[in-house]
Parts: sequence; structure tokens; C-alpha cells
Amino acid sequence: MFATLDDEIRPMGIAAGVQDAVAGLVDTLVTASGSSSQAIDQLHRVREGMAHIERILHGIDGVAEQTRVLALNARIAAARNDTRARVFETVSVEMRRLAEHCRETGEAVRAVLVELRAHLDAARTALAGLSDDELAQAARMRDRIDQLLGSLLAALSPDER
Repeated sequence: MFATLDDEIRPMGIAAGVQDAVAGLVDTLVTASGSSSQAIDQLHRVREGMAHIERILHGIDGVAEQTRVLALNARIAAARNDTRARVFETVSVEMRRLAEHCRETGEAVRAVLVELRAHLDAARTALAGLSDDELAQAARMRDRIDQLLGSLLAALSPDER
């Protein structure tokens, strides 16, 4: 019995399908890897930025504390010296306001940090979902490759000719 042209072309079509499926799988895995790497890099940068902000806040806290102490000293000086009491009292009030402003600013920045941490957690969750989606796509491509290879083997099997 002679092989027909269709018998020769059919395995080539299946082989081309396998090649396309493998290319799709590789593309999906490359995309997943690149996306994951980029997301991880961005998360790392966010974490570094948050640590930098926390160091700055520590400095602001120090300024607020020093200002509060200076305000207390000015108030004590105002109590000891009646002739200059008003000047020292004014300085004391302004320094207390400055200390309070520094404290409020620090609290506002800390609130932003809390929000950023929430965004960071959301990004981690999104990254996990992205990886899951892409891995599911890769699994579907792998299954398709298995089907095509099974068809190719069946087409090339001498029992079927």
C-alpha cells in the first residue's frame, strides 16, 4: 500500500502545530518571568523608599523634641525674669507651635507610609495573581502540546497506515 500526499502532509501540519504551541509556551513563560522580575524590582524600590522616609521621620521627631525642650526652657526663663517675660513667653508659644507642627507632619507622613504598605501588599497580591494566570496559561499550552504530540505519534504510527 502506498502513502498518499495527505498522509505525508498531515504529520507536517501536526508538527507545525506542536512548534506553534511550544513557541506560545516559551513566550508565556518569558512574559511571566519578565513581569515577575519587574514587579519584584518595583516592590524592592518601594520598600527602600519607605525605609528612607522612616529615617527622615526619625530626624523630624528629633527636631520636634528639641523644639519642645527649647520651648520649655523659654517658658522657665520667662518665669524667672519679669522684665522679659513677655518675649520669652511669646518665644515659648511659637516654639510649642513649631514642635506641634513637626509632630503633626510626622504623623501625616506615617499615615502615608501605612497607605503605601497597603499598596505594597496589594501589589504582592496582584503579582501572585499574575503569576497564577500566566502559569495556568503555560499549563494549557503544555496540555495542547501533549495533545498535538499524541496526534503526531498516532499519525506516524505504522499501525494506522
